[in-house]
Amino acid sequence: DILDLTAIAKGKINLDIGTVDIHSAVRCALDIFKTEIAHKKLRVHTNLVAAEYYARADDSRLMQVFWNVIKNAIKFTPEGGAIHIDSVNDGGKVVVRVSDNGIGIEPELLPRIFDSFEQGVRRVQAGQGGLGLGLAISRAIIEAHQGQVEASSPGKNRGTMVTISLATIVMPFRAKEGEGKGPPSTVPSRGEAQKAQLRILLVDDHTDTVITLGALLRNLGYEVACAETVKQALQLAKESRFDLLVSDIGLPDGSGHDLMRQIRAKQSIAGIALSGFGMEDDLEKSRAVGFTEHLIKPINVDRLQATLREIARKQA
Repeated sequence: DILDLTAIAKGKINLDIGTVDIHSAVRCALDIFKTEIAHKKLRVHTNLVAAEYYARADDSRLMQVFWNVIKNAIKFTPEGGAIHIDSVNDGGKVVVRVSDNGIGIEPELLPRIFDSFEQGVRRVQAGQGGLGLGLAISRAIIEAHQGQVEASSPGKNRGTMVTISLATIVMPFRAKEGEGKGPPSTVPSRGEAQKAQLRILLVDDHTDTVITLGALLRNLGYEVACAETVKQALQLAKESRFDLLVSDIGLPDGSGHDLMRQIRAKQSIAGIALSGFGMEDDLEKSRAVGFTEHLIKPINVDRLQATLREIARKQA
């Protein structure tokens, strides 16, 4: 966050612009928090009904924004509380609103809530840690997209709403073509079918990696669930079956090796280990617990894609 804020202060925020499905970005960000939502017994209501929901944007950066906003809603909403996420169209824009019935924002803090470190005051008052840079970064990212973000709250203990607005574009032709009934002769290619069948559990304690790599894998056509700890990953593996574990080796509450052992004790699963270390001993340890590949960070995307295709081919 500090590095992001430094880049933003220098006007050097980099955007990789493409066509982005805003609804998909929201759902992907929400998916990361399945475990936290279940742990706090939160009720999450989504009503993404905007008819126009495509934008020219950086998908990873938008995922970062939605991740920050949803994380705050979860953090500041008490156990058993409610979070509402909805979308509408307004004057050529898609408007996404994330609201909660949590601790709210006091009137004197509200005008400064998007300033650096101001959110940290709210975190301390709520007994939470953190520097409070997320909303400042989120505002900078949205403004770099010529969008708007604002927060509103009736007051302390009366909940908060964060509203994000982005200009929309006409729905891409391929997306329109996929709506409704397709031609009876339309059959997915073998490669597309293999991707659709490959369910990936992605685990990394670095949030930016989870967001970026998760978005990349989904864009490649794979179904992805994300976790940031061994505990979260084991809970997801308990709830669903996965074909592939893509995991960082160093995790805050254990190791990727421990995680692989525990999941393989319950279900058959292939694995790709991610690590900053790549000595022969490191590779051997990964292979010993069942990882198919051991990729060294920063990840070579071409090699990752080739490994995924090979794993999908073997499982087809």
